[in-house]
Amino acid sequence: MENRQIKASRNREKRRLARLVKAADEQGGALTVAELRAIVNRSYDLVRKYLREWEEEMGETLPTKGYRMDQGSRPTHKGDIIHLYEQGLEHPDIARETGHNQNRPAISLVVGPRNMIRGEWGCGHMSYL
Repeated sequence: MENRQIKASRNREKRRLARLVKAADEQGGALTVAELRAIVNRSYDLVRKYLREWEEEMGETLPTKGYRMDQGSRPTHKGDIIHLYEQGLEHPDIARETGHNQNRPAISLVVGPRNMIRGEWGCGHMSYL
C-alpha cells in the first residue's frame, strides 16, 4: 500500500512539473530546472530526475529553457529539427512538430547552416549539432 502511495505521489509531481513547463511555453516563456525547483519546493536533482522520467515515459521532450535555448549538457532540439528536415518535412511542418512559431526564422537558422556545410563539403550526412 505504501509503495502505491509513493508511486502515485511521484506521478503527481511529474504531471505537475510537465504542466508548469507546458503552461510557461504556451505563454511564450520557458522555465529552468532551478526555477521549477523553487516553484515546487523540491531539490534540483529531484526535479531534473522527474523531468527526465516524464520524457522517457511519455516519449515527449518538455520545452524547458535549457532545451529551447541550447543550454546545459543535454542534447538540444536542433537534432530533432535536422532529423525532420532530412525526412523531407517542410519548414512549417517542422515548426509545428517542434513547437516553434511558424513566423520566426528558428528553423531556417538551424537548417540553413547545415545545408551550407553539406554543400561545401559534399557530405551526405552530418552529426547532429
